[in-house]
Amino acid sequence: MVTLLEEEGLLNPNQHRFMKKRSRLTNLLECFEEWTKALDEGFGIDVIYFDYRKTFDSVPHKRLIIKLKSYGFNNKTITWIENFLKDKWM
Repeated sequence: MVTLLEEEGLLNPNQHRFMKKRSRLTNLLECFEEWTKALDEGFGIDVIYFDYRKTFDSVPHKRLIIKLKSYGFNNKTITWIENFLKDKWM
């Protein structure tokens, strides 16, 4: 799944999760580096934390599946995602 998204250029270059040699830790370290640099240059910092636990509550599931199909995901992957969404939100 990630390979297809990478090949199609659909992942943001700042994406860390599920990427080779990147993790939540590397993301956090990069954030701290940027924050420290900004503070050293005399800038202030505002941080907003998001809770993504309810992300799929706000995503229209049928539209998500249609979009994934348009990106070329195979039927096995689509079925897995559909089953995941049904188990979690139905």
